[in-house]
Amino acid sequence: MKSKNKDLEISSYTLYVTRVYQKINSNKKLKFSTLSIFVSLIVITVFLVFSHKLSVQDVQAEHKENKSEKINEELRMKIVHEDVKKLTDIPYQKNVSIAPAVHIYSNFKKYMNQEEKTDFTKSLIHIIREDLNYNNKRHVEFLFYTITNWDDYREQLKTDLELNSYIINNNIIPAIKRFRKENSIWFYDLRYKPDRWSFPNYPWDANKSAHFVSLVKVFSLHIALMNQSSKKFKANLNNFWLALDNPYLFRTLVQKKEKHVVFCDHPAYFKKCVDIEYGKHPKVKYNDYNYLYDYEKENYGFIPN
Repeated sequence: MKSKNKDLEISSYTLYVTRVYQKINSNKKLKFSTLSIFVSLIVITVFLVFSHKLSVQDVQAEHKENKSEKINEELRMKIVHEDVKKLTDIPYQKNVSIAPAVHIYSNFKKYMNQEEKTDFTKSLIHIIREDLNYNNKRHVEFLFYTITNWDDYREQLKTDLELNSYIINNNIIPAIKRFRKENSIWFYDLRYKPDRWSFPNYPWDANKSAHFVSLVKVFSLHIALMNQSSKKFKANLNNFWLALDNPYLFRTLVQKKEKHVVFCDHPAYFKKCVDIEYGKHPKVKYNDYNYLYDYEKENYGFIPN
């Protein structure tokens, strides 16, 4: 637009000089005609040079701006591609911590546009459905970081009941069954209260049950996104009960507050479970419950609808 305006100005000046020249030639009485033409030519020449210089500067500035935008876009894409690779490699790199997944998901929220988020979520769902090995604690923790840090995944689970049920029944539930069978010697002595897991008849060893605890957490996070009045919800809860094959553990993990099911290990329901437990045993003092609940909420920030 700027160059067009300058072209119009140049054309108008050129037209003016031409008219002056014609007037000079047609009027022999006009004095100093040669000098007038010469001065006019100098003026138009200076103007042309100046206009050209401004045009070049405008083009250079525009080029520089476009180049800067291109560099910024290339940098953004580079960050996104590198982070996607880092994240999807995490489950399979035994010597790499899973914790950086939180930072990577935070980067995605800043650098991905909505179309990229949608495409990435589709790929992520494929990995979660088909590629993760739920008998591997590291892979289960990868899913835990996903559901607690990636909003698009949770939204997809809310709207796609079939997908949610598939992940629960084909991935999480079978892994819980297998864990129970492989650790049957001590599994039935495993106990849960709203503040801790424990083995009443064994020395406490967190490593023994860490994989199982992760499985319970991802189960509760997934099923909490379902409507509790739906048939799928009730069927999935029943499958969880069968997989545990431990009525006492099921009753302490899944309690009822009026008609609402409460998952005691779930950050959003933790305090409710404390209240239920306290109501059953009013003489027992529960220390630091509010602190633990706030810690979970602050770190994971996930309160289901």
